[in-house]
Amino acid sequence: MMKRIDYFIPTRIVFGAGRLKELATLSLPGKKALLCVTEDKLMEKLGIQQRVIELLGQNGVSVAVFDKVTPNPTRTGVMAAAALAKESGCDFVIGLGGGSSIVLNGGEIHHNTVTDAAKANVSVLSVPAGAISLSGSSTKGFTTFTMNGGKIYANNAAAEGSLKGAGAILVGQYVNAEFKGGEITGNAGATAGAILLQGGAATKPSSCTLENGRIFGNTATAGAEYQIYAHGSLILANQSMVESEILLMNSTARLPVLVTSALKQPLRLKLEAQVYMNKIVGGSGYTLTEADLANIELTEPLDSHYKLSVDTETNTVFLNASRVVGTVVYLAATGSDANDGKTAETAVLTFARAKELLIERQSATGDNIISIPSASAGSSPKCLVVRSDETWSLKGIPNAYVMLENDTNTSGNLVEVLNCTLTLEDITFDGNRYYQLKGKYATAIRGDWSDGQKAQIVVKSGTVFRDFDDDAIYAYGSIVTIEDGAVFENIRKGSAVFATGSVQKTDDKSSEVIVNGGTFRNNLYSCLSILGQSKLTVNGGTFENNVVSNTKGGAAILGDSAGAEITVNGGIYRNNALTAETGTMSIGTVLLATNGCKVTVTGGEFYGNTCASAENGNGFACSGTNAADITLKLKAGTNMTNAPFFWNTPSKTACLNIASALPGAMKIAFRSAPAAGTVVAAGADYTLTENDLNNLTSLTEGVRFALVNGQIVTAE
Repeated sequence: MMKRIDYFIPTRIVFGAGRLKELATLSLPGKKALLCVTEDKLMEKLGIQQRVIELLGQNGVSVAVFDKVTPNPTRTGVMAAAALAKESGCDFVIGLGGGSSIVLNGGEIHHNTVTDAAKANVSVLSVPAGAISLSGSSTKGFTTFTMNGGKIYANNAAAEGSLKGAGAILVGQYVNAEFKGGEITGNAGATAGAILLQGGAATKPSSCTLENGRIFGNTATAGAEYQIYAHGSLILANQSMVESEILLMNSTARLPVLVTSALKQPLRLKLEAQVYMNKIVGGSGYTLTEADLANIELTEPLDSHYKLSVDTETNTVFLNASRVVGTVVYLAATGSDANDGKTAETAVLTFARAKELLIERQSATGDNIISIPSASAGSSPKCLVVRSDETWSLKGIPNAYVMLENDTNTSGNLVEVLNCTLTLEDITFDGNRYYQLKGKYATAIRGDWSDGQKAQIVVKSGTVFRDFDDDAIYAYGSIVTIEDGAVFENIRKGSAVFATGSVQKTDDKSSEVIVNGGTFRNNLYSCLSILGQSKLTVNGGTFENNVVSNTKGGAAILGDSAGAEITVNGGIYRNNALTAETGTMSIGTVLLATNGCKVTVTGGEFYGNTCASAENGNGFACSGTNAADITLKLKAGTNMTNAPFFWNTPSKTACLNIASALPGAMKIAFRSAPAAGTVVAAGADYTLTENDLNNLTSLTEGVRFALVNGQIVTAE
């Protein structure tokens, strides 16, 4: 005979934003509680467990803590909790946190606001979410969230200054989330308007599957409606649920968006950065085809160096190279001219042999490349070394250039020049920064002093240095000459020419750079950096559209030591910019001289240059310890009105040193108004006149000039 059972478990669930504090006032079924928490101690780590104990204490309830709750609890675990409750005299049980499965069938979650700003590097457990934050355990199992219905709306995780946040839901580490119904709308997050997906480990990625319901009208301060960071799969089982764009972060751990069927509508993707070989879309139970590419829309135009392609082996859409490679010949210090040059392992040793092979195998349609690995100029592995006078040219070979090897393992140099002259003419050097697989970088040509002799590097017409993440030319104890027709462009983290040197008792290891012409454009660091015992003479050339964002100025020219000497006789300097809005050294768009660098200016053309940190810092500037003067010996007709002279801290050793009558108006500015009597200009084998005084205009409010005892000073 079957037993008859009446089964009754009185359970009260308290849910909602801010309701934890009600534990201090709720009517509770006793004065001693068994507080059950998971054994990963997450509630304790987050401070929530102690907060609960304090609130219960305010309500006159003491607590016994059972912190051994596991996923799918066993009878042994339940009996252990019961034994502690009996032993401690507990009247009732409170479950805090935990819960591997959450199902939302209805109801509304709305108008919750995160007030604290989150920094970009905040841990996944602390990423703010306006409505729901989900997280599981690496050892205890995944949390499962299912949304079948209900509405999540008008929640906010976009506090001012916040660099990360989900307006509605954070799908954190070790979570499987499924959206099968309901509505998520009108939420606002710092980086994700609706859902931010940030998993925890590559071996156990989180997932977020969109099957049904509507997610629309959510906004992000700086992001998109959906955002994928790392180790998480956004699975589009129902493509119509994505009515806005998806932000894909530039992380090697970020997984592609997965589709389960052919794309029938535009899939809008916002890429944090465009990176070679980056996978953006993958197939899940579906094989991607070329037809799917037509429905992938990027919110920013794809850089001309890339195109979208389908990789049939991995079943993904990725950023592929747009260039067509015809022939590659490998050249390396470890090579031999007896090799065929077809692989890095069978590289040739000399440029002459590499050129011969390139001519033999040249492609009429694809790029013809000499590939050189980056290596050290000193220790092993050593870079390619030129020890006798050579001229390098690729003239007559279509689409030919020298390139930093794709798979290079070491940052360093492509070529070192010792005890000789290397002449470059009609040849292109490509830093390959768009297609580097291992993030390495290289200086193209390094000149070094050796055995009492200076290396010489002559850059002639038709020579191009492009797309380097380091200096194009580095000179120590060397002479660099740049002629008209040479081009330095798109150099990001180094200079077109970086020169330094020293003068010792027996050895002159100083460097000299002579710029007679050439074009320096679209670079992101000082085009010419002169340090140590080095001299720079600029007789011509065009410096244009160079934009420097770091906190040190000199978009065209930077002189940064007492041993450096710079003479500007000519050149065109136009539309260059310093964009850093702070920093006392982010001045001198045309030229910044620091730490005693000596400067002489005789001519040049200047227009359209800007400086964000100081409006009048867009010309020549002097700053730093022991700042030296700037000598002016201007040629007739030189117009300096668009190139002010700017001083951070003027002094007797840091002023204009005028060597001849000023040919026209000049402007002077200061970081702050100097004291009366501060020397602004002095004569250099020349006696200043009232005409010179009248040609000097102060751009600093309240500062006037006067001619006193042969010097121009700030007036009372």
